[in-house]
Amino acid sequence: MLTLAVSRPCEPGRGESSRPDRTRSHASAHLHPYAHRPTWTRGGSMATWQLGPFDNDDAVDWCGTLKGTNTPERLSLVRRTLERAAQAGPALGTEDAARAIAAAATVSQALTGTPPSDSAYAPRFLGPRDIPVSPSLLDLAGRALDAVLAEGSAWRQQWVGHIEEEEAVSVVERLRAGLAPIESETEVVPTPTHDNL
Repeated sequence: MLTLAVSRPCEPGRGESSRPDRTRSHASAHLHPYAHRPTWTRGGSMATWQLGPFDNDDAVDWCGTLKGTNTPERLSLVRRTLERAAQAGPALGTEDAARAIAAAATVSQALTGTPPSDSAYAPRFLGPRDIPVSPSLLDLAGRALDAVLAEGSAWRQQWVGHIEEEEAVSVVERLRAGLAPIESETEVVPTPTHDNL
């Protein structure tokens, strides 16, 4: 039986109370409503139960850290996470890659006002101005995702040969495409929506 530790979750969406229970076996995990297609990455203990940016242990734990961070310091956490990935280049590990994807998705949410994923663990607790988005932040998020998507990266290698490899890569590529830097150097503030009022 494969047993994985359950760490602190972020914030489930409405009507959802916890992340997938990964203390059960791989064979029975599909019975959980959040884990119809559980995946355990090769060479590590990280559990991935969907393909979204917040649907793995490292991303959920990072999101929990973001939630516990004072609002004025959240931007610094996002930047540090993205910088670590962008600067690591070929040495980027899978854990930092997962965190960078979550951080980039958080930037996307701050830009558009809508989480780029319907995951129960997307940071819906963020206010519309918690993460001020600038062209430099968009550029940093893009470079971090470029490191994640680079041929031969640890993140790419963990999906090689997997039945959903193409879809997993496509999810991150779409996120990357939505973070193209804008022309102006002025701060970008999302239009408030019903969800973030």
